Amino acid sequence: MKISIITVCYNAEDTISDTIQSVLSQDYEDVEYIIVDGKSTDRTLEIIQTIKNGIQLISEKDKGIYDAFNKGLSLIHISEPTRLGMLSYAVFCLKK
Repeated sequence: MKISIITVCYNAEDTISDTIQSVLSQDYEDVEYIIVDGKSTDRTLEIIQTIKNGIQLISEKDKGIYDAFNKGLSLIHISEPTRLGMLSYAVFCLKK
């Protein structure tokens, strides 16, 4: 099952590298990683571009964190139909 991870950032040059490395170092292989940047004016984009290993990137002005997150959600590829009770199942699995 594909897992989608969305990172929303703006002027995050101090933390974006650690965030990306944390996501990329996970041992689950079927991961879709999306970064939505609010058109940063610092070195955030430069840092993302040096690491950009399979990362989908959007960098454009947004209307805040919720708008940026919704942009990321619009890119998610759903490979299996959403099922009722999926959140309960996810919580069950996490408690194992």
